[in-house]
Amino acid sequence: CVPADALQLNRTQREYIFNAIGDFDKYERFYSDEACSKLLLEYKVIGTVNAQGNAPAATDPGAQLINFNVNDASLKVVSESLLPYLNGTKTCGRSDWSVGEEVPVLNADCLGYTLNKGDVVADIYDLEGGQLYFGKGFLSLAAAGGRPDELNREVPYSKE
Repeated sequence: CVPADALQLNRTQREYIFNAIGDFDKYERFYSDEACSKLLLEYKVIGTVNAQGNAPAATDPGAQLINFNVNDASLKVVSESLLPYLNGTKTCGRSDWSVGEEVPVLNADCLGYTLNKGDVVADIYDLEGGQLYFGKGFLSLAAAGGRPDELNREVPYSKE
């Protein structure tokens, strides 16, 4: 449960599901409270993932390059309390958001961030002591077409 960096929401939890053939599902769940108990919104991205080898020397030691290739993205509102904000700001070009509907958001400007089918989101990662770490500034750099050069060791991912 970490601070959220999107849609002016309070906290988020991220889950990545990787399979042996190179597919990934990324779920990001946004909450209104510090304990991540009051779910507001779910964001899902699916696609393929490719490890690209060692990162350049100027990058965080031990980091590996990884590319996420986007196939689909969607948002699902879970709480009515978020509807006035989403509809009022016309998030992703919509003013008819409703609870429980999974809405495709590829090619939509969602508050300054757009994912298109075929986009490559470049990142770095490292596996240290059973914990997986991704790069700092992932979303903001990805929106600008960049790749992080430092790992975010404050947010570890655990294998389940």
